[in-house]
Amino acid sequence: MDIRIEVRNTEMLEEWDEKISEEVSRLESHYLHIIHDLRLSMIATAHHRLGAFEIRAVATVPDDTIVIKKNGELVVPLIVEVFDDLSRQLREYNRKRQHLTRQEIPCAIGTVRRVVPDGDYGFIQSADGREIYFHKNSVKKVSYKDLREGDSVEFCEEAGEKGPQATWVRLKRRRTT
Repeated sequence: MDIRIEVRNTEMLEEWDEKISEEVSRLESHYLHIIHDLRLSMIATAHHRLGAFEIRAVATVPDDTIVIKKNGELVVPLIVEVFDDLSRQLREYNRKRQHLTRQEIPCAIGTVRRVVPDGDYGFIQSADGREIYFHKNSVKKVSYKDLREGDSVEFCEEAGEKGPQATWVRLKRRRTT
């Protein structure tokens, strides 16, 4: 994570720097994997009603930017507030992001071509005739043992070590005999 700290109209005090380092460490322990960069601006202001200081945090995350702005008289409590708000927003962002990736949006429709019960895997024939590997752990909403050759399935694929593989498989329609 790239971190930039800017101080305007004042000098950085050692206690501020220590508190920022402490808060950044706490943030990194939970959200390092999603924060690309963090910009922190500490500004001494002349706004008597808003407080003598303004702190802004701008965190860049995949496909979004999170901005926090706080005003107040004392810098250390402001730093804590800014990082607490940033942590809450990152938690919410992460929750939404995980929810979106968990949704199983059908990527393709295919037919079960072969099920290997002893091997816990099988193969799907995609609409374009390719053979897609799937493991029993990728089967959703039905038991792997319930899949039969000829069943119509929805699935999503990715590149595997040995070729295309299904990340998830869901029974669409049972084969009629």
